[in-house]
Amino acid sequence: MASKSIKIRIKNHSRKEKSTFRNGLEFLTKILNSFENLVFEFKSTLEVLSCIKNEILLFL
Repeated sequence: MASKSIKIRIKNHSRKEKSTFRNGLEFLTKILNSFENLVFEFKSTLEVLSCIKNEILLFL
C-alpha cells in the first residue's frame, strides 16, 4: 500500500493541489477508519454469537 505512488496535480499558480503531508494524512485516516469499522463489526459479531450461545444454553 505505502509503495503505491500518487500523482500530485499542479495547479495553475504552480502549487500542488494537495501537499504530500495532506496525502499521507488522508491515507492514514483511511486506514484508521477501516480498522475502526473492522473492530466494530467484530464486536457486533461477538455480541450476536454470545446471544445465540445463551439461547442454546436456555434450551438445554
